[in-house]
Amino acid sequence: MSRSSDRECARDCGFLTGKWIGTIIFTTIFALIVVFGFIKPKEIKFHVTDATLADFNLNTTTNTLYYDLALNITISNPNKHISVDFKRIEARAYYEDKMFDSVTMTPFFLGHKKNYTLSPVFKGQTIVMLGSSELAQYNSDKRSGIYHIAVKLHHRSTTKADGIDPTTINSVVKCDFKVPLLSNGTMFATFQVTKCSRF
Repeated sequence: MSRSSDRECARDCGFLTGKWIGTIIFTTIFALIVVFGFIKPKEIKFHVTDATLADFNLNTTTNTLYYDLALNITISNPNKHISVDFKRIEARAYYEDKMFDSVTMTPFFLGHKKNYTLSPVFKGQTIVMLGSSELAQYNSDKRSGIYHIAVKLHHRSTTKADGIDPTTINSVVKCDFKVPLLSNGTMFATFQVTKCSRF
C-alpha cells in the first residue's frame, strides 16, 4: 500500500472516529436534557393538615408535662415519574426545643402524583425542664389557649425515577405550628394548615 493510501486511510479513520465520538457526546447531552427536562424532580411536600390538643399541662412543681396531641400530616408527591419509598419514619414532638415524645410510624410507599397522611398521636407524661424565658412562653401560651409546638420527621427514604438508579437518603422535615387547646369539647381557635420545611 502506498503512503498516500495510508494517509487517506488515517484521515478517513480519524474522521469516522471523531464523528463517532461526537455522536456519543451529543446523544449523552440530549439524554440528560430529556431526563432533567421531562423528569425534573419536584420537592415532596409536607403539611400539618389537622391537629388536636386535648391536654397540655405543665406541673411546675414536679416539672411534669401532661400532653395529648394528635396530628394529621399530609405528604404529597407532585411528580409524574418519581416515587418515594419511606423505609423508616419517626415523628418527634418538641415544646420550646425540648423533646417530650416520639412515635415510630409504619413505613409506606408514596407513588406518582399521590398523597399519604401520617397520623401520629403523642399522649402521656414526661419531665420537661424549662428555663425562665421558656416558662414565660408556656404561661403566655396557657393564657391564650394556643400552644407553639414543633414536630420533626426523621426519615430514611428511597427515591425511584424512571430510568434512573434509586437514591436512598436520610432527611429531617420540621413542622412548626400553633395548635389551640381543646377545652370541654371546644377549641380556643381554628387550626391553620401549616407547611413544613426541610431542616
